[in-house]
Amino acid sequence: DEKERKRQEAQRRNELNRRTKSIRQEIKKIESRIADLEAEQSDLEPQMADPEFYKDQTRFREALNRFNNTREKLTEIYARWEYQQTELENAEKEFKDEKSV
Repeated sequence: DEKERKRQEAQRRNELNRRTKSIRQEIKKIESRIADLEAEQSDLEPQMADPEFYKDQTRFREALNRFNNTREKLTEIYARWEYQQTELENAEKEFKDEKSV
């Protein structure tokens, strides 16, 4: 009956949420870290665009190192984000495939 069908659908949704909770939490953490790193880069870019900035070589080198380190971290974390997204999609697909069997 309709009530039983809705109950089973709710159970399936709860099971999917249970299976994917840790992946979704990791994606949230990664997205937060990405936002922090992108903000750091955004803070550095205007400084590095100012010709006066390059007169202080020590300050310039420190900023350039920070910028490059941030860029490397972003590259790594984007890869982690893509991996987690793929894991989430695979889990959802696997769950959907189980449901249709």
